[in-house]
Amino acid sequence: MRIATSSWKRSSAQDSVRHQESVDPFHRLVRDVIAYLRLIHQPSDDVSCARVLAMPAWGLDASDLVRLAERKAKSKGASLWDTLQSARSEPPFSEGGRHIGELVELVSELRMKAHRLTAAEF
Repeated sequence: MRIATSSWKRSSAQDSVRHQESVDPFHRLVRDVIAYLRLIHQPSDDVSCARVLAMPAWGLDASDLVRLAERKAKSKGASLWDTLQSARSEPPFSEGGRHIGELVELVSELRMKAHRLTAAEF
């Protein structure tokens, strides 16, 4: 009985990993959109901010994200978004990170619109 149970657990875990690896691109897109909306609504949401920053459109390398996270850790109490805004004028990012200013402007603009417009107008 014990062997059958451990075999079932292993099989179940493997199925779970396979399912996560084969997540439909549509689900990723939905999660990305939700991350953008959460970041617009609450910039202090570090998880959403990290997901948005990891998107290829912003051109950050993994090393850029690590440096940004290290800066956040040093500035106690600051969110990842606050750290990103203050790091915009400094050169911590690779060449691909040049789009960070565009991201900050986009989110700031959408935050202002979100306060004035209804969901249908947005």
